[in-house]
Amino acid sequence: MVEAQTCEPFAQQPSICVAAVPVGPTSTVYVQPNTTQAGVAAAVQQTIIPKPACRSVCDAVINECSAAFAYAGISAALPNCSMTANGLPVFPENSWVFAPGVEVNCSVSVTDLSLIFTEPVCAPHYAPNPYEDVPLACLPECPLPYYNDDQWDALWYLYALFGILTIVVAIFVLPPYFLSPSKWHWPQQMNMWIMFCSAMLGLGNSAPLVFYGNNWRDVVCKNAVSASGQTDSALCTFQAVFQIYWGFAGILWWLFLVAKAALLVNGFKTHMWAEMICAHAYCWGVPFISLTMLLANGKVGSGSPPICNYLVAGAGDDGWWIQSVLLIPEAIVLLIGCCFMTALLYTLIKYEGFKGLRKKGRLLTYLICFLIPNVYLEIFYYVSKTHDNREVDIARWLTCLATNYATGPCEDILTAPNYPAQVVNVLLVASVIFSYMLIFGLKLSVFQWWWALIKGIFTCDFKNFSHWWTDISTSQTSRSTSAAS
Repeated sequence: MVEAQTCEPFAQQPSICVAAVPVGPTSTVYVQPNTTQAGVAAAVQQTIIPKPACRSVCDAVINECSAAFAYAGISAALPNCSMTANGLPVFPENSWVFAPGVEVNCSVSVTDLSLIFTEPVCAPHYAPNPYEDVPLACLPECPLPYYNDDQWDALWYLYALFGILTIVVAIFVLPPYFLSPSKWHWPQQMNMWIMFCSAMLGLGNSAPLVFYGNNWRDVVCKNAVSASGQTDSALCTFQAVFQIYWGFAGILWWLFLVAKAALLVNGFKTHMWAEMICAHAYCWGVPFISLTMLLANGKVGSGSPPICNYLVAGAGDDGWWIQSVLLIPEAIVLLIGCCFMTALLYTLIKYEGFKGLRKKGRLLTYLICFLIPNVYLEIFYYVSKTHDNREVDIARWLTCLATNYATGPCEDILTAPNYPAQVVNVLLVASVIFSYMLIFGLKLSVFQWWWALIKGIFTCDFKNFSHWWTDISTSQTSRSTSAAS
């Protein structure tokens, strides 16, 4: 019997008094007081979701995973079929026994499980079955074998190389820009902000190296397909925030730079302060609002992959997020930027000839070198998708945008990661970063600034350095003023 004193109001119908009976490690069944043990057992058998898998099922899954991992050369920790939760085995030999007469048999029958589960809600240490041709709704979790150890190592070395180079170049290029008074004038400061966004993007890519060193394989972003006890949602969120925010901000600053150059060459003049305030509000505000929407709906960090980071296990299996927060919005920005670029080139060729092109060669080279790898990203996406898939992606993106990234139409799509594609993406991201920082950042004035600083350190005389910097800043300011006029 269930004692009456354990009775409590039922949440859905407060007028009915029920008793709470714990079922399994995480479930609870509510029955009326004074119910017999047979009645409780019947209620438990009818209401428990999910029904536990027997130990034999877990052993079979883990053995299959182990064999597949060994064949592919993959090192990964697999769940222990002997684990317990709240004093009960997660994978019982025959049944869960809660009290005399209150027992839940485990399941080894595919038919039995397929009849119980309509929409699978898996208990801890279980994961939804990703194979559509197998009726089992929940299985013991098994990490998806994305890449073998050699492929993981190759990606790790790529990120290590580009992360270190990005940090070195940023340390060399950014201080002269931030400490130069002329670089803070409008519109010169747009170049500085683009390089700063590139440096932050490169820093976010190298996060696994900073936080985990050689233990980066232990970091797993938890998602609905392959749950793992080894999770670090803080690292996943850190990388996702860096990738989304600084990547979008850099693209928007590039768009403003192209638009400013095109409007200036074509004779359109705007109020400097209004233009500067609008650019800062738009380039910093739009990525912040987008990121806030994603964070508010739990779409960043644990549960969704960072944009370009494939060193985190589970981060590359969801093609939908790459399309929703990177490729489709980027395509819109690039399309607008190409229109301004066309207007800029047309005016220079028609009215200024090749002399005007040579005079503005650095700016044109800078803008085009950023454009090429980003356009290649769009072309790569276009040729790797069928027409129907592209239409579905765009429709889902528009639906999610209209519903504030709500659940439902924005549910994740499981896609197998393509290793060559991830390598190409890493190289493209690196090329964008270096096109920002090397082409426009490594100017003669930067080398002169460092030479004067080093000379002042060794001679303990910074007087010449301050005089040189004042002179070079004054000359650059006068040149920028005359060019703007």
